[in-house]
Amino acid sequence: DNGLFTATGIAEAFDLITLYDSKLVLGTVTADASGAWSFASSDLAVGRHSISATASDLAGNIAKSKAVSVMVASEPMY
Repeated sequence: DNGLFTATGIAEAFDLITLYDSKLVLGTVTADASGAWSFASSDLAVGRHSISATASDLAGNIAKSKAVSVMVASEPMY
């Protein structure tokens, strides 16, 4: 089974946000007029993942996040 992963954040208005699992692109979303964005995926396999993001603005500038470690468990973790 795959685990549901949701990420949210704030960027500049209308930035293109790309989420990565190591170097694999998980997907992209566009920040709204206030800069808020949300991304959900059910494609993460059980195990440890290194999640990062980039934000690209309309001028072509790219900001990179630091990676965070995410663990997808096969059973609920309490």
